Amino acid sequence: MGTLRARWIGLAGWGRDALFAAVLGAGLGLIGPFGTFVQAGMFVRLAYWIGLSLAVTPVYGAAFRGAATLEGWRGLPGAAWMVVLSIAAVPPVALISSIAATTVWPFLHAMPLMGWLAQALAVSLFIATPYGVISRRLAPFRSAPPPQAAPAVEPPSLKGRRDLICLQMEDHYVRVHSATGSELVYLSMRHATQSLDPRLGRRVHRSWWVARDAVIETLSDGRNLRLRLANGLEAPVSRSQVAALRAAGWLDGS
Repeated sequence: MGTLRARWIGLAGWGRDALFAAVLGAGLGLIGPFGTFVQAGMFVRLAYWIGLSLAVTPVYGAAFRGAATLEGWRGLPGAAWMVVLSIAAVPPVALISSIAATTVWPFLHAMPLMGWLAQALAVSLFIATPYGVISRRLAPFRSAPPPQAAPAVEPPSLKGRRDLICLQMEDHYVRVHSATGSELVYLSMRHATQSLDPRLGRRVHRSWWVARDAVIETLSDGRNLRLRLANGLEAPVSRSQVAALRAAGWLDGS
């Protein structure tokens, strides 16, 4: 729905409306409806009808844009929209056309109100139909059905694995080291460790999870500690984890 509103409210949409109105007004000027063919020359008719079409463009533009936001009405067929919007536009179109016509032809002040309304309805129907159909702004005002969300893909789980030696983060992947070898899995370290039994091991570094039974030796290089594992790898120990690992008995003798 947001895309539909942006398309209709944008300046480009109003520019297309004005261009369409000018072309339509030129057609009316050549035809000369409602007696204007005999009351004025071609250039006056063209100026009058193009000017009138442009003047009423905001009326129809606002009607169509407003209608597009009405949730309960967007399912109406195109013919129903044409009737509803054309009738709704009659009063403002009658007012605008009466001002424009009496400015060009002062004797039209004598025309009764019903005459202006009838002409406005006829003009409105004539404008609303091509405006709605050609510009494809008349119904069905059904916004496209929302795209179906792709089914959520469950990340792979390491739950139940008992042969793990360690997990090593590599960008957006986790390299799973086990007794049978290693494999690269598209999985975050957070999701990987959440699925594991905390009694099996722990995260000793931002990029490493180590199985408790896989630790063979603790290596010290100044303040830096590493854990030598059963498969020969050495996992670094984050300084923030040293105290917890020592309290858990992982670093005895280090």
